[in-house]
Amino acid sequence: MEDNTLFECRYEYDEGVNKEYLKFIHFRMPSRIVTFVICLLFVALMAAQSIYYLTIHDNSGCILYWALTIVLAAFYLYLFINRYRRDITTSRKRRYELYGNSAAVFEYSVNDKEIKSNNLANHQEITVPLASIVKLYETENLIILKSNSNLLHIFTKSGFTKGTPDEFIKFMHSIGCR
Repeated sequence: MEDNTLFECRYEYDEGVNKEYLKFIHFRMPSRIVTFVICLLFVALMAAQSIYYLTIHDNSGCILYWALTIVLAAFYLYLFINRYRRDITTSRKRRYELYGNSAAVFEYSVNDKEIKSNNLANHQEITVPLASIVKLYETENLIILKSNSNLLHIFTKSGFTKGTPDEFIKFMHSIGCR
């Protein structure tokens, strides 16, 4: 049988990988950024409107409106950061429940047709056709692939045992992954 594997990656899904992944999900994922920008625009609009009415009408009610704007913005920011911290704690508990004190070990192999993911801790294997990968994200230490069913596949750049991260990224772009 011929080995047509182009890339292989093996890594432990430890606390460092988890934190970088969650930072990406919470602070760099395009949908989160768009939501955050819309909320900032809303706060800016509310602030501009309250300043306008305060200068034109000298209405003390605008001060309350301005204060409410600041409180809402601070509350949204608190929720945003608190969710990130809560997700770190939750994922740590889940990993401990599933794998005990050891980290989950993942192996990925990629050929010209599919990606095979193997979780060595629970012997779960997933095969995903390359045609279903629609997006590639890159962080400092991770390459994250998103499938058309919104499933995310994480590759650590330091975990490549066959091929390099740069070659893998070029390969994924060459098959149409944005």
